[in-house]
Amino acid sequence: MDSAADAHGNGSQRPQMPQTQRQQQLLQRRARQLAQVGSGALDGRYAIELGARFLEVKIGNGRYGIPYHWLCEVIHDNGLTRVPGTVEWIAGTMARRGELITIIDLALLLEGSATAAVAGARRMVAVVVEEDFSFGLLLEDVVGSSSYFYQTLTASLRHDTVVMGIHNGEVAIIDIAAVAEKLNQTV
Repeated sequence: MDSAADAHGNGSQRPQMPQTQRQQQLLQRRARQLAQVGSGALDGRYAIELGARFLEVKIGNGRYGIPYHWLCEVIHDNGLTRVPGTVEWIAGTMARRGELITIIDLALLLEGSATAAVAGARRMVAVVVEEDFSFGLLLEDVVGSSSYFYQTLTASLRHDTVVMGIHNGEVAIIDIAAVAEKLNQTV
Protein backbone atom coordinates (compact mmCIF):
# COMPACT_ATOMS: atom_id res chain seq x y z
CA MET A 1 0.00 0.00 0.00
CA ASP A 2 1.24 3.52 -0.79
CA SER A 3 2.58 5.47 2.21
CA ALA A 4 0.38 8.44 1.20
CA ALA A 5 -2.64 6.14 1.39
CA ASP A 6 -1.52 4.90 4.81
CA ALA A 7 -1.00 8.41 6.17
CA HIS A 8 -4.32 9.75 4.94
CA GLY A 9 -6.32 6.55 5.13
CA ASN A 10 -8.22 7.36 1.97
CA GLY A 11 -6.20 5.61 -0.71
CA SER A 12 -5.31 8.90 -2.42
CA GLN A 13 -2.26 9.22 -4.63
CA ARG A 14 0.64 11.52 -3.80
CA PRO A 15 0.34 14.93 -5.45
CA GLN A 16 2.32 15.17 -8.67
CA MET A 17 5.02 17.80 -9.18
CA PRO A 18 4.39 20.26 -12.02
CA GLN A 19 5.37 18.67 -15.31
CA THR A 20 5.09 21.45 -17.85
CA GLN A 21 6.83 24.81 -17.90
CA ARG A 22 3.42 26.52 -17.62
CA GLN A 23 2.60 24.53 -14.47
CA GLN A 24 6.01 25.37 -12.98
CA GLN A 25 5.55 29.08 -13.72
CA LEU A 26 2.09 29.04 -12.12
CA LEU A 27 3.48 27.33 -9.01
CA GLN A 28 6.34 29.86 -8.78
CA ARG A 29 3.92 32.80 -9.20
CA ARG A 30 1.71 31.44 -6.42
CA ALA A 31 4.74 30.94 -4.18
CA ARG A 32 5.84 34.54 -4.75
CA GLN A 33 2.34 35.81 -3.93
CA LEU A 34 2.29 33.83 -0.70
CA ALA A 35 5.81 35.04 0.15
CA GLN A 36 4.69 38.68 0.00
CA VAL A 37 3.46 38.29 3.58
CA GLY A 38 7.01 38.14 4.95
CA SER A 39 8.82 40.21 2.35
CA GLY A 40 8.05 43.64 3.71
CA ALA A 41 5.81 44.30 0.69
CA LEU A 42 2.95 44.72 3.13
CA ASP A 43 2.48 47.69 5.42
CA GLY A 44 5.49 47.78 7.77
CA ARG A 45 3.34 47.28 10.89
CA TYR A 46 2.07 43.91 9.60
CA ALA A 47 5.49 42.84 8.32
CA ILE A 48 6.96 43.42 11.79
CA GLU A 49 4.11 41.57 13.46
CA LEU A 50 4.26 38.65 11.03
CA GLY A 51 7.99 38.32 10.53
CA ALA A 52 9.19 35.84 7.96
CA ARG A 53 9.83 32.14 7.59
CA PHE A 54 13.23 30.81 6.60
CA LEU A 55 15.01 27.60 5.67
CA GLU A 56 17.73 26.86 8.20
CA VAL A 57 20.88 25.44 6.62
CA LYS A 58 24.40 24.44 7.61
CA ILE A 59 27.15 26.23 5.74
CA GLY A 60 30.75 25.93 6.89
CA ASN A 61 30.90 26.25 10.67
CA GLY A 62 27.63 28.12 11.01
CA ARG A 63 23.89 27.91 10.77
CA TYR A 64 22.21 30.29 8.37
CA GLY A 65 18.67 31.18 7.38
CA ILE A 66 17.50 31.72 3.82
CA PRO A 67 14.17 33.61 3.85
CA TYR A 68 11.54 31.70 1.90
CA HIS A 69 10.45 34.74 -0.10
CA TRP A 70 13.78 34.51 -1.98
CA LEU A 71 14.05 30.71 -2.07
CA CYS A 72 13.01 28.94 -5.26
CA GLU A 73 14.11 25.37 -4.56
CA VAL A 74 16.83 23.19 -3.05
CA ILE A 75 18.51 20.79 -5.47
CA HIS A 76 21.50 18.46 -5.40
CA ASP A 77 24.82 19.68 -6.74
CA ASN A 78 24.78 17.99 -10.15
CA GLY A 79 28.29 19.04 -11.03
CA LEU A 80 29.79 22.49 -10.79
CA THR A 81 32.01 23.90 -13.49
CA ARG A 82 34.64 26.26 -12.10
CA VAL A 83 34.94 29.51 -14.06
CA PRO A 84 38.53 30.74 -14.40
CA GLY A 85 39.28 34.28 -13.34
CA THR A 86 36.38 34.63 -10.88
CA VAL A 87 36.67 35.41 -7.18
CA GLU A 88 37.18 32.35 -5.03
CA TRP A 89 33.72 32.51 -3.40
CA ILE A 90 32.09 31.88 -6.77
CA ALA A 91 32.08 28.08 -6.74
CA GLY A 92 31.23 27.88 -10.44
CA THR A 93 28.22 27.44 -12.66
CA MET A 94 25.67 24.66 -12.89
CA ALA A 95 22.95 23.73 -15.36
CA ARG A 96 19.42 24.15 -14.03
CA ARG A 97 16.47 23.54 -16.35
CA GLY A 98 18.48 24.33 -19.43
CA GLU A 99 20.07 27.51 -18.05
CA LEU A 100 23.41 28.15 -16.40
CA ILE A 101 23.28 29.68 -12.93
CA THR A 102 26.14 31.02 -10.85
CA ILE A 103 26.77 29.13 -7.61
CA ILE A 104 28.16 30.99 -4.61
CA ASP A 105 30.06 29.28 -1.80
CA LEU A 106 28.79 31.26 1.20
CA ALA A 107 31.24 29.46 3.49
CA LEU A 108 34.08 31.11 1.54
CA LEU A 109 32.29 34.44 1.35
CA LEU A 110 31.36 34.57 5.04
CA GLU A 111 33.90 32.39 6.81
CA GLY A 112 36.87 32.11 4.47
CA SER A 113 36.75 28.29 4.17
CA ALA A 114 35.15 26.25 1.39
CA THR A 115 31.90 24.31 1.88
CA ALA A 116 32.92 20.77 2.70
CA ALA A 117 31.54 17.80 0.85
CA VAL A 118 30.08 15.40 3.41
CA ALA A 119 31.47 11.88 2.92
CA GLY A 120 29.04 9.78 0.89
CA ALA A 121 26.64 12.65 0.27
CA ARG A 122 26.32 15.25 -2.44
CA ARG A 123 26.25 18.91 -1.54
CA MET A 124 23.03 20.80 -2.06
CA VAL A 125 22.29 24.10 -3.77
CA ALA A 126 19.61 26.55 -2.67
CA VAL A 127 18.38 28.32 -5.78
CA VAL A 128 17.30 31.87 -4.95
CA VAL A 129 15.76 34.65 -7.02
CA GLU A 130 16.29 38.39 -6.59
CA GLU A 131 14.39 40.52 -9.09
CA ASP A 132 14.34 37.86 -11.85
CA PHE A 133 18.03 37.05 -11.30
CA SER A 134 18.58 33.43 -10.22
CA PHE A 135 21.71 32.10 -8.56
CA GLY A 136 22.58 29.30 -6.18
CA LEU A 137 24.05 29.00 -2.71
CA LEU A 138 26.16 25.95 -1.93
CA LEU A 139 24.92 24.14 1.22
CA GLU A 140 26.22 21.31 3.35
CA ASP A 141 22.91 20.38 4.93
CA VAL A 142 19.33 21.50 5.47
CA VAL A 143 18.63 21.73 9.20
CA GLY A 144 14.96 22.68 9.20
CA SER A 145 12.52 25.53 8.94
CA SER A 146 11.68 28.34 11.34
CA SER A 147 10.55 31.94 11.48
CA TYR A 148 11.85 35.21 12.83
CA PHE A 149 10.44 38.61 13.65
CA TYR A 150 12.27 41.56 12.15
CA GLN A 151 12.44 43.49 15.41
CA THR A 152 14.09 40.59 17.26
CA LEU A 153 17.09 40.17 14.92
CA THR A 154 20.34 41.31 16.50
CA ALA A 155 22.99 43.07 14.45
CA SER A 156 25.76 41.15 12.74
CA LEU A 157 29.27 41.94 14.00
CA ARG A 158 30.68 42.13 10.48
CA HIS A 159 30.63 45.50 8.74
CA ASP A 160 30.80 44.13 5.16
CA THR A 161 28.15 41.54 5.70
CA VAL A 162 25.43 39.98 3.63
CA VAL A 163 23.71 39.03 6.88
CA MET A 164 20.45 40.81 7.78
CA GLY A 165 20.78 39.92 11.43
CA ILE A 166 21.12 37.09 13.92
CA HIS A 167 18.07 35.08 15.01
CA ASN A 168 18.12 33.84 18.62
CA GLY A 169 21.88 34.38 18.81
CA GLU A 170 22.46 31.30 16.64
CA VAL A 171 21.18 31.61 13.06
CA ALA A 172 22.48 34.31 10.70
CA ILE A 173 19.69 35.38 8.33
CA ILE A 174 21.13 35.88 4.83
CA ASP A 175 20.22 39.06 2.94
CA ILE A 176 19.84 37.62 -0.55
CA ALA A 177 19.49 41.09 -2.10
CA ALA A 178 22.92 42.02 -0.65
CA VAL A 179 24.42 38.77 -1.97
CA ALA A 180 22.98 39.47 -5.43
CA GLU A 181 24.40 43.00 -5.35
CA LYS A 182 27.82 41.70 -4.31
CA LEU A 183 27.68 39.14 -7.13
CA ASN A 184 26.66 41.79 -9.68
CA GLN A 185 29.53 44.04 -8.58
CA THR A 186 31.97 41.16 -9.02
CA VAL A 187 30.96 39.91 -12.44
